Amino acid sequence: MSQTQEFVFPINVWDKIITNLTGSSWINLQRTCKFFYFQCNIICVKNLEIVPNDGNVKKRIKKPMMKNLKLTSDNKSGIKFFVYDKLHIRTRRPISSIFARIMKCNLEELIIEYHNLTWNEYFFLVDGGRIKRLSLEGANIKHSNGDSILLEDIMSQIPETNDIYIFPCYASTETFSKMCLLPRKVKIDNLWLMDFDRNFKAFEVFDYCKVVLNQESSFTISFAAGIANDRNIHDFQMEFMEAAERNEWKCEKMFASALLSFSVEKIHKTYQPIVPAMIPMTINRMILSSYK
Repeated sequence: MSQTQEFVFPINVWDKIITNLTGSSWINLQRTCKFFYFQCNIICVKNLEIVPNDGNVKKRIKKPMMKNLKLTSDNKSGIKFFVYDKLHIRTRRPISSIFARIMKCNLEELIIEYHNLTWNEYFFLVDGGRIKRLSLEGANIKHSNGDSILLEDIMSQIPETNDIYIFPCYASTETFSKMCLLPRKVKIDNLWLMDFDRNFKAFEVFDYCKVVLNQESSFTISFAAGIANDRNIHDFQMEFMEAAERNEWKCEKMFASALLSFSVEKIHKTYQPIVPAMIPMTINRMILSSYK
């Protein structure tokens, strides 16, 4: 029969435990009643959502283990968090007081909507190495000097992610060649790289797709306004398909590309006019061999 622990661990012991725990092992410790003491103000949260304070978020009684927790951006309680499955940030307001109280992340899903992060914050959130889905919509990740983090650096930290949406994308002339060399543990099922700040040769992007995509993966790329026009996009599509036709990309089915007009419509209805026009292109490996 389990028995409640009657003393509090020294803080350095807690730090050591938390640094080396996964979400499941933390839960197991709680259930044994041997190593968890709620008076330390640490709770385990499966899904944490951080939202603006619009007056509609009801306060909830905090428990040692919670499946879902919604916090407003101005939350300043003294409770610390272990987030072990999903983190969704959908506020533009500063959340430094909440970040300071997240002791560890062991996430599978990270969704950031129009909230900027520092490189250290991003590294901390993905450090568990379990991210399966990453969505950075309107989220800029920056160095301490204000420079935007390049796409290859963002991708270098998520080798197990198979569903990726990044908008906008900052790149160098070597971005795709560098990403080809990044170690990956899984192929990518859905890859959306939106609003690039520079143009690329189709073969550079094609070589990367061969390395990271599955047999039936979906890939979407777009360029910021002023970077590419209709003619540039058409040439890009044709060059990409010519590379596939040369059998550089083995596949039993056909290959084609299509414009995603709905993406432009969705973004401008929601964030008009601060988001520049985009020309998205989807490339799907599901059709290849019959292309002429």
